[in-house]
Amino acid sequence: MNSDYIFDIFERANTKGVDTAVALDILRGTQPIPDGMTKEGLNQFVGLHFDHLCRAHRTGNRKLFADIVAICVKSNGEEADMLLRAYESGNKKLIAEMEAGYGGGHHA
Repeated sequence: MNSDYIFDIFERANTKGVDTAVALDILRGTQPIPDGMTKEGLNQFVGLHFDHLCRAHRTGNRKLFADIVAICVKSNGEEADMLLRAYESGNKKLIAEMEAGYGGGHHA
């Protein structure tokens, strides 16, 4: 999954005041869907992980968003929820421990 493209879907949704499916259609008008991804796959992924993606997008932190996308690709979202809670609480120690476990980058 291309996290930048998914982030841009959420940007369009917020800017235009539409849901993510409509935002994807708007984005496709100016940016084609990246190779290896499909409209159906994107809609399914966003729908399945909407809460985590929405929370990550609200931070404005593209690196955190990319890590949340990567975690959601690999798991059911439990780890994504833990990382988001750590980020939202400012718990840098927990963030570092989690990043060590999945190889993520720095968010603070």
